[in-house]
Amino acid sequence: MAPKSKKVEATPVKEVPPADVESESSSDDEEDEEAREWWERENIQFATKGEKRWDTLEHNGVAFADPYVPHGAPVYYDGVEFKMTPEEEEAATYFACMKDHANYKLERFRKNFFADWKEILDKRGAHPIKYLELVDFSLVYNAWKAEKEAIKNRTKEEKKAAKAIVDATTAPFKFCLWNGKKEAVANFRTEVPSLFRGRGDHPKTGMIKKRVVPEDIIINIGAGAKIPEPPAGHKWAEVRHDNTVTWLAMWKDNVTQNHKYVMLAANSSVKGMSDMMKFEKARKVKGIIDNVRGSYRADFASRSLADRQRAVCTYFIDKLALRVGNEKGDDEADTVGCCSLRVGHVTPLEDNKLFFDFLGKDSIPFQNTVEVDPAVHRLVTEFRQGKSDAADLFNHVTPPALNDYFKDFMPGLTAKVFRTYNASICLQEYFKANPMPKKLTEPEKLVYFNNANMQVAILCNHQRSVPKGHAGKVAEMDAKIENIRKLVARLEAIKASRLTGEKAAKKFFEDEDKIQYDWLAQYGTPEMKADYDELVKQRGTKVVRGGDSKTKTAPTKRARTETKEESSDDELLSAVVSKPQGKKVAPPPPKKGASPPPKKGAKPEPPKKASPKKAPAPPPKKAAAKKPVGKKGAKQEDSDDDDVKLGDL
Repeated sequence: MAPKSKKVEATPVKEVPPADVESESSSDDEEDEEAREWWERENIQFATKGEKRWDTLEHNGVAFADPYVPHGAPVYYDGVEFKMTPEEEEAATYFACMKDHANYKLERFRKNFFADWKEILDKRGAHPIKYLELVDFSLVYNAWKAEKEAIKNRTKEEKKAAKAIVDATTAPFKFCLWNGKKEAVANFRTEVPSLFRGRGDHPKTGMIKKRVVPEDIIINIGAGAKIPEPPAGHKWAEVRHDNTVTWLAMWKDNVTQNHKYVMLAANSSVKGMSDMMKFEKARKVKGIIDNVRGSYRADFASRSLADRQRAVCTYFIDKLALRVGNEKGDDEADTVGCCSLRVGHVTPLEDNKLFFDFLGKDSIPFQNTVEVDPAVHRLVTEFRQGKSDAADLFNHVTPPALNDYFKDFMPGLTAKVFRTYNASICLQEYFKANPMPKKLTEPEKLVYFNNANMQVAILCNHQRSVPKGHAGKVAEMDAKIENIRKLVARLEAIKASRLTGEKAAKKFFEDEDKIQYDWLAQYGTPEMKADYDELVKQRGTKVVRGGDSKTKTAPTKRARTETKEESSDDELLSAVVSKPQGKKVAPPPPKKGASPPPKKGAKPEPPKKASPKKAPAPPPKKAAAKKPVGKKGAKQEDSDDDDVKLGDL
C-alpha cells in the first residue's frame, strides 16, 4: 500500500517592485541598518590607506587658543626695571610660571628658552638684556600666581558663567558631518602656546611653542561643503578636498616639526573601524605564528651574520614585545627600539639571563632582567665582542628590512602587528587563568579588567610618570576616608550612650563641626568654607525629626501629654543622620478614632483644663531594656516630642 502523500500548500509569490521604486520594506530595512551601531551592521567595508574614506565631509574648522591678556608686570635686569611688549611679556610669563617645575633649573631648558626669547626681544632693536642669569622674573611670577588664584577662588556662579561661555564658543567645533552622519571630533582646539618640555633629556626642551594661527593650518573638507571662515583678518594656509585621509585640519609644530592633526574622536565609527582592522590583522597572526617562530629559530644557526642578528631581533620582538625602533636625529630624544639597541643597552648575565637598560618610546625607561633561550644568550654575547658600548648591537638589521621579512609570512605583517598580537594573547591568557567571578558590581568589573590590562602594560612597558599633585590628592583622599571612619565611630558611640534625640543631635553636630572645620582649614577653598558657614548659620531654623515608635497598644492622649519617653536606638540614628535637613516633613496621618482637624474658618474648641497631677518620672533604662520599642508585647508609649529645633540646643 502506497503511503499517503502530504498535502503541500502553494507558496504565494511575492510581487517584486520596479527597480526605480523603493518598497516600504526595503526602506525600513535601510533605516534599521542605519540605526544599528557600525559594528552590528552587515557587510562592513574597511578602507585601507590610500583608498577613499568618505564621500561628503562638513565641519567648522578649529577652535583657537584665547588671545593673551597682558598683566603689565615688568622684569628687572641687573636691578633695573625693564618694561616689555605684550609678545615679550607672554614669553617671559611662560618661563616664570615654570619656577616650581624641575625643568626650570635645567641648563638646556634655560639656554633654549633664552635663545627664543632673545629673538623676540631683538625685534625692538637695541635692548640691555644679554644674560638670563641677570633677569629677575619675580614680579611676573607674582602676577601669574595672582591671576591663577583669582580663577581658583571664583564663585560657583562665576565658574558656571565662564563654563557656559566656553561651551558656547566651542560647540560648533565638537562635531562634523561624515557622509551625512554626525561624528564627534577629538582634538578640535589648537595647542596653547607654552614652553616645550619633551620627555627625558630632550634636546629641544625649553623652546617656545608659538601660537598657532590660521596661516599655519591646512583645512581638509568636502568639495561641495562650505569652507569654514577663519578669524577676521586671517586666511587658511590651504584648503584641500582629499577623501583618502581622515584628518580635518593639519599644521606643523614649530619645535618638533611634526604634523599635528584634528581627527575624529575615539568613539567615532571611523576610529572604531580603524581599531577593528588593527586587531583583526593581529588575530590572523595566530595562523602563521608557528611558521615565524620556526623560521627565526632555524636562523639561530645560520652562517649569515645578518640572518643571525635578524633572528635574535625577531625573538626580542616576539618574546619581549619590543618596538622595532628607528634612527633618531641629533635634535630628537635618544630613545631606542629593537633594531637600534646598542651594546651598552644589553648585558649578558649568568643562567642565560640578559639585563636590558634603555629608554623606549616617550623616554620611558626599560630596565628588566629576562631569562632567554640559550642560543639567544650565546648570540648576544657574540654580537657584543669587539664593540664599544655606543656601537649598534644589530649593525646588520634595519627596520625596513625586518618588516619586509615579516611580510613574507603574511601581507601587512609588521613588528607593530606582532606587538598587538602578543598584547592580545597576554590579555586572553589572564582571562583564562583568572575567570571573572559572577555577580560583580560595575566598579568591581572595572577593577577586574584593569588588573588584566595591567599585565599587558607590564609586557608592553606602558608607564606614566607620577603626576605633580599626586601626593596631595592621595593625602586628601586618606583624610576623607579617616573622616568617614570617625563619623561611623561617633554614631556608634552615640548609639551606645542611649542619649535622647535632643542631646544626641547636639553632641553629633558639635563633633561634626569641629572635624569639618579642621578638614576645611587644611584642604578646603574659601568657597567651601563659606558654604559650610552658611549651613551652620541656617541650622537653627531646621528641624531634626526622629522616627515614630510603633507599638501594639495605642497611647492615650493624656499619656502623650504627661510623659516623654526615651528615643530608641533606631530613633536616635534617624534623628541624627537619616532625615534630610532643610526639608519640610509631612505631618503624620490622623490616628484611627481621632477627631478630624477643624475646617478652615471654624472656631477651634477651647482647650480642656489641664490636670494639676504631677507627671510621672520616665521609666529607668533597665526597665526600658526589658521592653524594647517595637517588640511584641511592648507597652512603651509614643512621644510627640520628636521635633527639636537645632537652634534651641
